[in-house]
Amino acid sequence: MDVLGRARGLVVLVEDQLTRRDVDNAWDLLDANEAGVAVELVATQLVEHGATVEEETVRLVRSLCEEMGLRDEVWRSLRGTTADAPDGVAETLRALSSLLYRTGEPRWAALLGSLAEEAATPRPADERRQLLVTVIGLYRGMGGLDDLVLQDASGVRTEQPALDDLRRRLHEQAVRERGADGPVGGGAGS
Repeated sequence: MDVLGRARGLVVLVEDQLTRRDVDNAWDLLDANEAGVAVELVATQLVEHGATVEEETVRLVRSLCEEMGLRDEVWRSLRGTTADAPDGVAETLRALSSLLYRTGEPRWAALLGSLAEEAATPRPADERRQLLVTVIGLYRGMGGLDDLVLQDASGVRTEQPALDDLRRRLHEQAVRERGADGPVGGGAGS
């Protein structure tokens, strides 16, 4: 089956997990022969809506991305949405990375995407603890994650509330998981 046909199959496969508007937009893009943009839209919206996707769906998105030359972040962001996703920290890091990539913050997106990959990988408790310390450390000091404001020429972007919610959730998750060892200062919620 051709790429366009497989991209159409992806929309059919996950349309019950997307809003009607997202589905309509995906179909419009596919009708305009914009399969790559449609796949990016579907993957992004699945992550943003907190959908649980099958590993088979992630493999389909990955193969489509590879065939169309799309960024790895498109399919990697879905890995935190599978039923066997290891934890909320990885999922929230992926959602933040996806949001920041789309809103023109590639440095933060790359960093958080890398941390998401680390968080999704099983590791010994001491390494996991160090990862959580690193995540919490993102909120410290000037220029930290707490200071990030999504702006363009017209002012604060409409995605700012989503950023605020995701970074608050990430901080709470990391502090809660690390909490058995005592508090760590800094940022969103401290």
